[in-house]
This record gives sequence, structure tokens and C-alpha cells, in this order.
Amino acid sequence: MNHLTNLSESANQFVLTLAELMSDYGASVHEIEDAMFTLNDTLQLNGSFVLFNRILLTSFANSTSNNQVNLQRFGASKVNLYKLEQVEVIFHQVATGQLAVTDGLQRLTQIKSSGRLYNRILDFLSWPLLSAGFVLILSGNWLDLICSSLISILIYKINELLSRNDNGTGLRLAIPTCAFAAAFLAVISNLLLHSSSIAIITTSSLMKFMPGLYLTQAITEIAYRRLISGMAHLCEAIFILVILALGVFLGTALGNLLIPVSLVIQSVSTPLWKLIIAGSLIGSSFIFSFDIIKRHIPIVIIASIIVTIIWVNAKANYGPVYGTAAAALSGALMANIYARMTKSSDLVLKLPTAVIIVPGIFAFRALIDILNNNTVPGVEHFLTTFTLGAAIAGGFLIVDIIIPAEFIHNRK
Repeated sequence: MNHLTNLSESANQFVLTLAELMSDYGASVHEIEDAMFTLNDTLQLNGSFVLFNRILLTSFANSTSNNQVNLQRFGASKVNLYKLEQVEVIFHQVATGQLAVTDGLQRLTQIKSSGRLYNRILDFLSWPLLSAGFVLILSGNWLDLICSSLISILIYKINELLSRNDNGTGLRLAIPTCAFAAAFLAVISNLLLHSSSIAIITTSSLMKFMPGLYLTQAITEIAYRRLISGMAHLCEAIFILVILALGVFLGTALGNLLIPVSLVIQSVSTPLWKLIIAGSLIGSSFIFSFDIIKRHIPIVIIASIIVTIIWVNAKANYGPVYGTAAAALSGALMANIYARMTKSSDLVLKLPTAVIIVPGIFAFRALIDILNNNTVPGVEHFLTTFTLGAAIAGGFLIVDIIIPAEFIHNRK
């Protein structure tokens, strides 16, 4: 009897630990819930689960028919696809009976205590790589690229310093401080080097903070009828955008005392060779940021280049909404086909796609317009933001229906 009780407790703890790690490493709410319900059926746990963004409420019935109710709050997530794939493999092995629950729990504990795949130097390099890639996408010159990369390095150090004791979120002080520094330093670079663009340098150096992924997750969760989680992601994205825009507004206001400041980005055609370099730089940044394992590196670089080219050219020819939808469809198609062929997570390619075609830029510009009393363009950019988020989520959902990625945690 004691053995059965201990086994049941181990199974319960395995489910809770699995949910925590999947949330920490980037899985969406509906995927985590599907995994928990699958284990509930296969392990006969007689449990109930509700996940509200980072709040998990569980109830397990034990042998004496009493319910064990648990309320667990997860910390801020840091996407780590290397660990997420390991966690999903363990889940699959336990769910299919290939691995004992106790052994699975021990492996999850080892994954949780293990370090990152890449060292801090490569994580540091991901910041200037991402900034440089978006400078090229926004048709900036080489001077813009150098200035943006240098500013992003400084922003990395500011963010690391201020968010060290902030539970990994960096929302209290780091983001507005980084935004202020980026905007003011962009003004200084334009003052010293007249050919540099304040708008391009500021926007590209802050790309690490753009909440396009949160916006996409919000609309996706709402589409999967996880309304509370979707609204939580949406509120989080709006909050990040507000403090970003506030920091930039203060930085440009201070800079405006030195020279006239304009944050308008002119639409200019970007040559193909620049888009190829941009996609390569952004893809490399994703590899180090999301801990993508070596066997996925070539496809991530190739997919990043393809999505970048499709997004920029389709956006120029058919508008931002159709361009974003085309890029989302192509990225999701590559992600699901690759996931089926390699039995890996579709997030390996979907996450880079969502970040490249980030709708957060439009929301960021909307808030800047509103703060500068340009209300009509600001409202227009806000509406465009949510339309782009819906286009990304819709593209992902359509491909998931036509060619499912065969998630190993599909709910029965």
C-alpha cells in the first residue's frame, strides 16, 4: 500500500514538474494542458488541471478519496528549446511506458538544475547580431549597423545589471532605462555622425525587448479558447510596449534639446543580398538566445533567410498584413514539415518566424506617435498591430490543421 502511495505521489510530482519546466522553457498554455491531461489518462491519476498563464491549479484524488489541491506559481519564462526538447522526450517516454515515473522525475530534476547550452559570451553576441540584422531589414546603412550594435551591447549590460534581482523579467526598471539609453545615444550618434538614422538605430537596438512573441501567443491562446492566458499575454505585451515607448520618448525629448529628432522610418527597397545577410544574422541570434542545438542550426539559418525575404518583399508589394500572413504561413509550413521529419519541436522554426515578423514594431511606433500628439497615425498603427498578430496566429493555425506537427502531447 505504501509503495502504491509513493508511486502515486511521484506521478503527481512528475506532472507538476513537467508543467513547470514546459512553462519555463517556452511551451504555450494549451500545449502544457494537453500534456498534463495525456499523463492524467495514461497514468490514471484522477486529477484536474487549470493553467492561467503562469498560475497552475491542480487537484489529485488520493487513495482515501481526499483531494490534494495545489496552487503553484511559475517564474518568468526564458525560452530554451534545448531543454524543452529534452523535457518533451521524457514526457513521451513516460506517457508511452518506456520510462518509469520515478526515473522521469529524476531526469526532469537534472534538466532543471543543468546550465544553458551556450555560454554567456554567445548569449551576449546575440544582442548585436539581432540589432544588426534588423538594421539591414529597415534599410539602414553601415554606420547605422555599427552604432546600433554598439548601443545594443551597452543595453545588454544595463539589462543584465538592473534585472539581476527582478525574477528574470527586467520589467520594473531595466526596459525603460534601456529604451531611454538607446534613444538618447541614437541622438548623440546622429549629432556626431550626421549620416546615421535615429529611428533605425533606436528601433533595431531595442528589438530584444519587442513583445511580438507575446502578442502572437496572446492571439493564439485566445484562438485555442484559453481566454485568461491569452489576455494575460496581451496585457504583458501592452505593458512592455508602454514602458518601452515611455523610455524612448524621454530619451528623444532630452535629445531634442540638442538637435531636432524624428523617429520616422522611410520605406526603402532592400536588396536581396542585404536580406540574406540580415536573415543569417537574425538566425544566428536566435540560436544563441533560444539554445537551439547544433543539428538544427542549418535549418534555422535557412528558414530565417527565407522568412525574411518573403516578409520584406510581400510586405512591400501587398502591404504589411498580407506580407506578414505569407511569411507566417511559410515559416509554419517549414516548421511543421521539419518537426515531422526530425521528430523535434515545431518551436525550433516557429519562434524565429514569430520574432522576425514581429508586430511589436507597429505598436511601438503607435505609442511613440501618440506621445508626440500624432493621434491618428498612432491609432492606425495600433489597429495594424493586432491585425498582424492575428495574421501570424492564423497562419500558424491553418498550417497546424493542414499539416500538423504531430506534437507528442496532443490531447486524446
